Amino acid sequence: MKAIRTGLLAVTLAVGAIAPAFADEAADIAAIEAQRTALGQIYASGDAEAIRGLMTPDQRSVTFVYDGPQTVDEQVATLKDLKVEVYDAIPPTVDMLGPDAALVTYEQSYRGTYKGNPLPGRVFVGEVWVRVDGKWLQKFYQETVMEEEE
Repeated sequence: MKAIRTGLLAVTLAVGAIAPAFADEAADIAAIEAQRTALGQIYASGDAEAIRGLMTPDQRSVTFVYDGPQTVDEQVATLKDLKVEVYDAIPPTVDMLGPDAALVTYEQSYRGTYKGNPLPGRVFVGEVWVRVDGKWLQKFYQETVMEEEE
């Protein structure tokens, strides 16, 4: 009986130690989702300084429209060339990679142009977010073209 009580106490202590970690993770995921939403809205508005404020200085973006990985400054310089008419995203999955890093993945569909060329209709997106001085910032963004469902 003493072994059972000791075992139950150990399980209770373990669960008690894990519960705050889950609460912290949920708060981090909510903060990342809020930052992602803000970045999407700001990106659409073209506010260069606000965009820089939500990305790390060494952030890189790799998409089907760029000629290669782009820095934040390169992305900001080409904002005028991006015309997105419709934006629809499947809710993202946020996977914590540690206390200060997360991977966000999702699919999105949209219609529009970049430098006058049509955008593909469906992409898979991967984003890396890191906590810097207590604030979640995007460090990496990549889109991969997917075949459209018929």
